[in-house]
Amino acid sequence: MKKRPLSSFTVCWVAGSAAASKLSFSSMILAWAGMLLLLAALAIWGRLSWKYIAVLGLGFFVAGCYWEWNEGRNVSVLPEVLALKSVEGAEVSVQVRGTILSTVERDGDRVDFTIGIKGISRSQNLTP
Repeated sequence: MKKRPLSSFTVCWVAGSAAASKLSFSSMILAWAGMLLLLAALAIWGRLSWKYIAVLGLGFFVAGCYWEWNEGRNVSVLPEVLALKSVEGAEVSVQVRGTILSTVERDGDRVDFTIGIKGISRSQNLTP
């Protein structure tokens, strides 16, 4: 770990992101505490310096916070528009009519664009 600090930081960053994506907030706090204990044990055994431990722990923590912040901004107004009570975690099939107003940007399996909506309705054939 001492010879590859960027790799160690990257592993902690990915672990923090993965923990935040899969765990609830309280479980994430426990995962962060567990990571700190693991890193502190490495420091006590003299394998890593406390400064190095702090940077790795901070990477784990900041990655989790970044994930949560990014997910918190990922919201939809469709339930309000369609007057649905609660659809958190549930799939709702909708049909939208409109015109694409911006350029379509592809990034892997994600596509971003702005659409001018002329009409929206719930589809009758819901997919399982």
